[in-house]
Amino acid sequence: MNQHVLEDVSSSATAFSFASLDASLTAPPTFISTGIDRSLTVTARGDHIPARYRRAMHAFRFVQYWRLGFLDPGQVDLDVYAEELRGHIPHREYHSLVLDRRTGRAVAYVYLVLPDAAGTGDSFTLEQEYDVTVGTTIGYGLPRSHVWEAKRQVRRVGMPWSNLARNAPWWAMLGLSHVATDLHERGELVGFVADGDPAGSPSTFELLGFTVTRSDEKPKPANVDGRYGPMWLQETTPVPYIATVSPHQVGHLRKVEEFLQRNRDGSVRKQLSRWGWS
Repeated sequence: MNQHVLEDVSSSATAFSFASLDASLTAPPTFISTGIDRSLTVTARGDHIPARYRRAMHAFRFVQYWRLGFLDPGQVDLDVYAEELRGHIPHREYHSLVLDRRTGRAVAYVYLVLPDAAGTGDSFTLEQEYDVTVGTTIGYGLPRSHVWEAKRQVRRVGMPWSNLARNAPWWAMLGLSHVATDLHERGELVGFVADGDPAGSPSTFELLGFTVTRSDEKPKPANVDGRYGPMWLQETTPVPYIATVSPHQVGHLRKVEEFLQRNRDGSVRKQLSRWGWS
């Protein structure tokens, strides 16, 4: 994909307004909340979100990856890009998006998918990037059909530091956490896998009440040559992990929401650490 196309995609994704997203859902969201930081967090299942919004969410994520230097533009072609925007089967996706209520623009996003719903061996992205197998070498004994996969959370690159910029990633992760606990209560989730900076998302999910088990596996060497190659060349090597729901977590998540709703200038990580979820 040439630089002009990337810049055009970036401009469109950055300007897209999600202001009417909550009113456009075809079913109630799994989670919705607002804060004094001007945030609106909407978390919903993919088939309850109009296709144009789902495509815009994937485009927003793609653009943040590019701006962070996680993509090699020479390795990204239009066919691959189109595949990124299609995502997974809508009813097997949950999207957690944080908006700036003033502008309607996305500021943070994360989503959860069910890669192997039939338990027949359909591949997890994590299995392509690391030498792990869900249900054996990671999440031993867990049925693959009930293990979900969280995609890396992104925040709008370059946004000025503010209450919204500080809180937005936590709002996105909180929405995803509500999805996980709801699915767990319905017997549809036994855990979810993901990867990230050891001090980043694994720690965040622990502070949100999950039990997180990290793996010592390193990214496959082949990853450094692919379109996501730059991601694996960061100073901190990401780790794969699995998160499972903890007892009494739902009450903890309500407490986190109440804190975020009124938080003006406090460190979310420090506050949650004081509560003992680490």
